[in-house]
Amino acid sequence: HYGWGDLFVPTRKDYETPLGILKTDQAFITRLEENYGGPVASIDTVHRIEHSIEFQAIFLQHVFSDHRPIEIVPILCASFHDMVFKKCSPMDDPRVSRFVQALKQTVRQHEKTTGFIVGADLTHIGRKFGDPFAAQGRLDDVEREDLKTLRTVEALDVDGFFRAISQDDDQRKICGFPPIYTFLASVEATSGRLLKYEQWSEKATQSAVTYASLAFY
Repeated sequence: HYGWGDLFVPTRKDYETPLGILKTDQAFITRLEENYGGPVASIDTVHRIEHSIEFQAIFLQHVFSDHRPIEIVPILCASFHDMVFKKCSPMDDPRVSRFVQALKQTVRQHEKTTGFIVGADLTHIGRKFGDPFAAQGRLDDVEREDLKTLRTVEALDVDGFFRAISQDDDQRKICGFPPIYTFLASVEATSGRLLKYEQWSEKATQSAVTYASLAFY
């Protein structure tokens, strides 16, 4: 939700939640920087105010509370909007392709089992988000377009996903586009499955946000 100049912002700092300290994987970040050719970001202060990873952190602590300790590699993704408006694939941008290649290489080299979690939502529509109309009369259309987009994600079709966003200049304001795109370009899964799709309708502001859960294998 915030941009500080760098497209990708990892941090070495641990995450503190009401359930305790969740450690970051220092060895992974060191190897990632080696493969990238230096620090990925110039500063990591944005982690202090961004909530996207905080949700995932506390859920992971809850799920794995009775298991062996886990470590995370928190990486925030900034906006790709300039690429959307120019209809330029993010992988044609060396900042993106360089990071994706470094991430893929690091996952292959890492001794531990690595899983990806993408904390991202989908459409933002209505007056709260700058639209001159209420969202509530358009939610069926939004669902139809969202599900079309999610089919490209299920299929691990990174180019199809980009086209689904860029064809209308991201009129649905899908702020989860950068992390979802980066995941699709980086993960070496073979199949994906949509588990659940939902919409949050905020009638007081005539707005709505949509989101979904998917699993990849």
